Amino acid sequence: MLDGSSHGCAILSKEELKRGSLHTLELDTPYGVVKCNGEVRYCRPCTEHPGNYRIGMRIDTMARIDHGRWLRTLQIDEDVAA
Repeated sequence: MLDGSSHGCAILSKEELKRGSLHTLELDTPYGVVKCNGEVRYCRPCTEHPGNYRIGMRIDTMARIDHGRWLRTLQIDEDVAA
């Protein structure tokens, strides 16, 4: 994962994904795996990582426990950036 917010994230992929396509993501976090469903909002070549794509995902659904893990992970990222 490159970055995240309460409603989405940017991921790095070797595969190009079609805008609007739906996917299930499993993201490793310090609090365990977060599984969620999301929609591809954009997919473009990643200049920082040649040969890969930067994919913006809107998170649609996730289980309650995954949501808690996700929010805790975002808090860690905000603390590191500060």
